[in-house]
Amino acid sequence: MNIKILEALLFLKGQEGIKISELGLILKKSKKEIIKNLEKLDDFLIKTESPFIIKNIEDFYWLSVNQEIGLELTKILKKDVSIRLSKSLIETLTIIAYNQPTTKADVEKIRGFGAEYAFAKLIDYNLIEDLGIDKNRKGNPRIYQTTFYFLKLFNLKSLSDLPVLKKDFLERTEELNLLDYQNENDLKLNYHNNIREKEVKKISENENELKDFQVDDIKNNFEKTIEIDQNEL
Repeated sequence: MNIKILEALLFLKGQEGIKISELGLILKKSKKEIIKNLEKLDDFLIKTESPFIIKNIEDFYWLSVNQEIGLELTKILKKDVSIRLSKSLIETLTIIAYNQPTTKADVEKIRGFGAEYAFAKLIDYNLIEDLGIDKNRKGNPRIYQTTFYFLKLFNLKSLSDLPVLKKDFLERTEELNLLDYQNENDLKLNYHNNIREKEVKKISENENELKDFQVDDIKNNFEKTIEIDQNEL
């Protein structure tokens, strides 16, 4: 198989990514052959010092700018518009992540107050999605879950990579933060119009330990500053 063809297909799919099964249908190759050649392509990109790297979540693969080049582009372009996720948004996102699919009412019950604004903002940021009405629940409420982009943003292979809460979810709301935030401005999302790579870095050297799990438990996936592509929102 010509790995350049494989590279071109990944490029054409952009940040949307492409499944191994779809690559197999296009190239008329088995899953095993596709994976083998993706590994070859990955090695080739590294050896040739390409600005691109291959990333994947489960069976989805895509090309992304490597960290070094991404940081250089950030310096060159100097086009960033910053917003900040408040502590309430982080809490809401965490509750949804650990209890999905879920409803606004369920989240509000856990948090103790309304979550309408938080849901609207998280949908706007493409971190959660509306799955529609659940006819099996009383009142036919709308249900929500985190998005594929949520996994990509936090560099998770799947939801199983989230740290395991040690006690019952509904009884330990104090454990629901993905990070132990000092204030509402601890998490900042920087938008770069022309940068697809999400660079992750700390904005503070003095991180507090989580009550029952450490950032290391999820391989530092949830850091305090996350740069994302504005075009993906």
